[in-house]
Amino acid sequence: MKSALLKILDSILNKNLWIIYIFLDNKTLREIFLEKYLKNRPEILYRYYSWKPVFFQTNKVLIIKNDAIGDYLLFRNFIKEVHLKSRGKKIFLLGNIIWRDLAETLDSEFIEGFYWLKKGGQNVNPDQNTINELLLEVNSNQYDLVLYPNFSREKLAGDFLINHIPAKEKVGIHGDFQNQSKADLEVGNMFYSRLMEPEGLVKFEFLRNKEFIEFVFRESSNCNRPEISSQHPTAKIHENPFVILFPGASTPEKQWPKQKFVSIAEWLISHYGCEIIIAGGPSDLRLCEELAGKIGQKSMNISGKTSLTELLEWISQCRLIISNDTSAVHMAIQMGIPSICPFKCNHFGRFLPYPEELFPNLVVCLPESVKSYSREKLEKEFSNNYGSDIALVSEEDVKNGVIHLLGATIIPNG
Repeated sequence: MKSALLKILDSILNKNLWIIYIFLDNKTLREIFLEKYLKNRPEILYRYYSWKPVFFQTNKVLIIKNDAIGDYLLFRNFIKEVHLKSRGKKIFLLGNIIWRDLAETLDSEFIEGFYWLKKGGQNVNPDQNTINELLLEVNSNQYDLVLYPNFSREKLAGDFLINHIPAKEKVGIHGDFQNQSKADLEVGNMFYSRLMEPEGLVKFEFLRNKEFIEFVFRESSNCNRPEISSQHPTAKIHENPFVILFPGASTPEKQWPKQKFVSIAEWLISHYGCEIIIAGGPSDLRLCEELAGKIGQKSMNISGKTSLTELLEWISQCRLIISNDTSAVHMAIQMGIPSICPFKCNHFGRFLPYPEELFPNLVVCLPESVKSYSREKLEKEFSNNYGSDIALVSEEDVKNGVIHLLGATIIPNG
C-alpha cells in the first residue's frame, strides 16, 4: 500500500515539476532544480516554457534568423534599425552557426548576445536534442519581443522555438509552405502575437524584410539598400589585378559547368591580362583544385583557406566576381563590386536578380531556354525552388556581361 502511494505521489510530482520550477524564486535553487530534475526532461520544460508568462519589462529583444548566409546578408542591415527602434533595448540574435564569423564581425556593435543553432551539412534541419539544448540557453533570458522574420518559416527550428520562448510579444510572417506543410504552418500561426500578411507572393527578400520591420514597429524604415560597409582599411591583399571565380554552390544543380568556368577564365586572362582567384568553401575544395589545374599559372586557389570575413577582404579588392547563386555574389553586390551570376532562376525575384535601383552593377545570366520569358512569367514559373537548367547559360552571355561591367580595355599589370 505504501509503495503504491509513493508511486502515485512520484507520478504527480513528475507531471508537475514545471509548476514547482515556476514558484522557486531563488535563482540558485532554480538552477539546482533545473540541473537535477528538468535538464533531461524536455517534455516538462516545454510545458513550462509554453505556459510561462512575462509579467515585467525585460528590456530585451530576440531575433531568430535560422537560415543560410545569403538570407542573413539580406536581413542584417535591419539589425541596427531594430536596435534604434527598440529605444535602447538589448538585442539578442539566434543565428545559424555557419555565418557566425560574419555576424560577430559585422554586427556585434548592435547585439548584446548571440545564440548559435547548429544545423547539419547543406543547411539540414537540426534534431530535437539540438533544439532542446538551444532552448535551455536562450531561455536563460526573458524577452519583451521576439522576431522571426523568415517568409519561409521552419517548423522545429522556427515555430517550435517561438512557442517555447516566453515573451510579451512574438511577431512573424504568414509566409509560404516551402519549409513545412500548410497544416503545420497554420498550427504555428497560433504561437504568434502578430503575423504580417505579406504583400504578394514574390518580393525581393530585402524589401520583404523592410516590410516586416515596418510592420513590427508601425513606422517607416530608413534602411533602403543592403550594404556591407568596409570595417577597417586593409592592406593590398594581392599584387596584381584579379577576378574572382566562385564555381561552387549549395547543390550541383546550381553550379554552372566547370568547363565553362575554365573557358571564361582563359578568356579573361588573354583579353584583360588579369589573374584568376578561385574561391569556395570547404565543400568546394575538389572542384576548385580541378579548376585551378586546368587554368594554370595565372590562377590561385584560395578555397577552404579563408574564413567568411577573410573572403570579404578578397572580394572587396577584386575587379569583378563571377559566381553561382551563392553567398559570395551577395557579398560582392553589397560591397559594390561588379558581379556576374549564371542563374538557373530558382526562387526568381526573391533573392536574385537584385532590383536595378538597389544595385545596377550586376549581370544575371539566364539559361537560353527562358531568356525570352517576361519577368512575370519567370516569377510565376520559378517562384518555388525549381528553376531551369543552368548548363544552358551561355559563355557568350557571361563574356558580354564582363564587357558591360569592365569595358573592353585591358587591365594593366602592377
